[in-house]
Amino acid sequence: MDTYFAKVLAIERSALAEVKCPATLHTWQQRIVGELLDPSSTHSLALRESHKRLDGVDFIEQWRVLITQTIDRLASTRHDPVDPRCDTLDSNQMATLVLAALHGGAALSHISRDEHPLNAALDLAFACFRRPPESRSSDGHDD
Repeated sequence: MDTYFAKVLAIERSALAEVKCPATLHTWQQRIVGELLDPSSTHSLALRESHKRLDGVDFIEQWRVLITQTIDRLASTRHDPVDPRCDTLDSNQMATLVLAALHGGAALSHISRDEHPLNAALDLAFACFRRPPESRSSDGHDD
């Protein structure tokens, strides 16, 4: 596997293992947005290469598994359902949605030179784990 791919998987294995609640999900999102908006970062280079190489399929699949595990962990610790529709979501499908948000959001953010498209895509992908804005704490983060 390409070294970019291996490095990203090692970083994400560790980073996603720390995501256990909406606050740590927010921290992960801030970090990943920074990584993807830096065109020279390992994450950016790996995403750019993922569709060009045969081992890119394996890379994306391994990252999807890590995200699925994170979604399962978040779902199992959620005490107050944000939206009843979220209870029927499939974590594998949601992980695919997150990867699509990362890939597409990063592309749109690079084109517009603005982080908003990537953040918006991730916010929507993770909406089930976030409270609506009116129920957030005064610092703007979910508790």
